[in-house]
Parts: sequence; structure tokens; C-alpha cells
Amino acid sequence: MSDGTLFGPPSPHSEETLHEIHFPPRISLLRRIGRAAFATAERALVVAGFGLLLSGIVVYTGGCRQHYINGCLAHLIKGGIFWVYGLVSFARFLGWCSELGWSWNRAPSSRYPTAEMVESTVIFLYGATNTWMERFGANPGDPFTTKEIQHIGIAVMFLVRLVGMAIESKTIRKWLAALAVDTSESVSEPENYTSSFNPFPALVIGVTGSVMAAHFQTYLFQVQIHALWGNLLLAFAILRCLTYFFLWVAPPRSTLPSRPPTEALGSFFLACGGLSFIFSTEEVTIMAMRRGRDDIMMFAVTAVAITCLAFCWTIGVVAFNGWLKTRTKRAVPYHNSA
Repeated sequence: MSDGTLFGPPSPHSEETLHEIHFPPRISLLRRIGRAAFATAERALVVAGFGLLLSGIVVYTGGCRQHYINGCLAHLIKGGIFWVYGLVSFARFLGWCSELGWSWNRAPSSRYPTAEMVESTVIFLYGATNTWMERFGANPGDPFTTKEIQHIGIAVMFLVRLVGMAIESKTIRKWLAALAVDTSESVSEPENYTSSFNPFPALVIGVTGSVMAAHFQTYLFQVQIHALWGNLLLAFAILRCLTYFFLWVAPPRSTLPSRPPTEALGSFFLACGGLSFIFSTEEVTIMAMRRGRDDIMMFAVTAVAITCLAFCWTIGVVAFNGWLKTRTKRAVPYHNSA
């Protein structure tokens, strides 16, 4: 024993405590699942609020009834998904979820799934369920109509996201890398391995936009508005591929958001296309034609204006989130890397 200190008892020697090894407490699996569920539910509140607003508008106006209900559900749900997808993409551009590596930055940790993995999983589940929902309203034994085959084909195409999920799987990546390594020596990974370059989400949305731009409709105005949002989705896919190209040439080295300008434009086109998708509901287009409001420019500028307001709101939310973090955490100094 040592002689101790002025106010404390004697302390044991090191050889007496050598066998006492203390490890930091491990977070239980249940607690980690709870944290992930809470974080997901917390971020999903915005999406739930949009769904509540959309359903409230339908109930208040008395729309989506009788034989309009199936087409209305298809346009509102699918258009709403693209609308929220565009807002989330813009929030990622601003720096939302940069701590997960989702803001086109270098991921601080490899524990979290990539943004492309989440995108592929969500749209895969959507396509898997929507494949069997295209026959709603049809009687048993009825032959498949041309539109049903078109819509089912698009829904099955969304199952391509399963390929995207496989590409994002770390286990499958190791299997694919094993094909190129014949020795047991350690091999350094290329710089572009630090980021995810998965073109399948953009491919599915781009093909969907291009085919829906040529979708058959009864009236010319309906053809025009479908071509509007179809081309907007195609523009998003092209810009997303350009984002991957630039990041492939120069992978991000910092954990700060890189904010590629192509992603800002692409997210705007995607959100605007989703809102135009909602506007192309048969009930809305027929009402516009009956009242002499069948002007494609009016629908386009309305979608652009609402999207601009939503983007301003998104900037406010993300900026407020960042301000709260500066108030609760120590400010991080930055320096110019040039």
C-alpha cells in the first residue's frame, strides 16, 4: 500500500489491481434499436405532416370519390413521394444528416447506412407493394388493360432498387472485391471507395419520367401536364448522374457538406415534378378544362412557386437546426484548405 494522501486513504499498488480490467459499458442492442427508431420517427414527422395536409385538402374539397378514388390515390401518393424526395434531397444538399455522411461529404463513421441504401430500400418497398395495387377496382377475371400493363411495368421496374440495395451491401461489396484479390496481403482501397456511387435510384426515376412523358391520355391538356412532370423527373436523373460523375472524379475529403450545384438543381426539378404529378390528377385536369383553366404554363408556374416557398421553408428548418447545435455544442473552428 502507498502512504496515501493528505485527505484520502492509502491507494493500492498497481500489481494488486493489475487483474482488474474495466471496459466501458456497451450500449445494448435494444437501446440502439430504440435510438434508431426515435431518430427515424422524429425525422418522419415532417412527412407525416405533409400527408395530413394533403388528406385534409382532399376531405375539405370533397375530391377523390367514386370512380376517381383509385387514380387520385395513385397521383397523390406517387407525386407526394417525389415531392418529399425532392425536399429531402435539397436538405441533404444544405447539410442535413451530414453526421451520417448523407450530405455528399466524407462519412465520419462507417456504422451508418448510406443515403443510397435508404433510397433503394424505401422505393423497393414501394414498388413491391404497388405492383399488386394496380388492379384495384378491377373485377376478378377481367383482362389486363393497356394502362394497367403500363403501370405494373413501371412498378416492377422499381424493383431494380433491389440491385441498388445489393450494391450498397458491405457484405456483397467484400464478395465482389474478393474476385480481384488473389493474395492474402492487405490492399489499399481507392479514394472513391469512401463515397457511394449508385446510379440505380436515378436510373429508375429517369426512366419513369421519360415513359410517363409519353403516357397516353384522353385529352391534349392531360398529355401536356404528364409530359411536364415526366421531363422534370428525367432532368433530376440527369443531374444526379452528373453529381456522381463529379464526385467520382474528385471524392469528398472533408466531413463538411460539399454542396454540389447539380444536386441543388436536381432536387428542385424533382420536387417540382412531384407537385406537377399531383396536379395531373384526372379530377383536377377535367375541372380545369371545364372552367377554361387548361393552361399548362399556369400549372407549371404554380408548381414552381410552391416549390420555391417549400425550399425557403427547408432552408429555415435546416438553418434553425444548425443554430440549435451551435448553442448546445462547442463551436468547431474551420480553416481554408486552399
